[in-house]
Amino acid sequence: MKHTLIIALFFGCLLKFSAQPGSTTQQFKQVCESYQKIYGFSGNVKVVLNNEDIYEDSFGLANRSFGIPNTAETRFSINSISKTFTATAILRLAQDSRLELHKPIALYLPN
Repeated sequence: MKHTLIIALFFGCLLKFSAQPGSTTQQFKQVCESYQKIYGFSGNVKVVLNNEDIYEDSFGLANRSFGIPNTAETRFSINSISKTFTATAILRLAQDSRLELHKPIALYLPN
């Protein structure tokens, strides 16, 4: 998860500071290929800016046992990633003062 955050932050910086869209696409490709080579990243990357797909590619293997490569159509098991989305939703509710993080959960889920 730490590496995912680092690459996401790097992509954000590329979007903010890159002068030419074509060069941004090439930079995304270089970052992803390096990340895959160094850390063995397997997955798909899609970058959307202003409702326009500006980069999409697949890396590594969908199934290491059979050597099946990832594609844009590869379906992944969500495993523990749903915890990240749940934590994000809870923090957004706290930010909007709809719940307090230091109150007992029974206050919000009495059952």
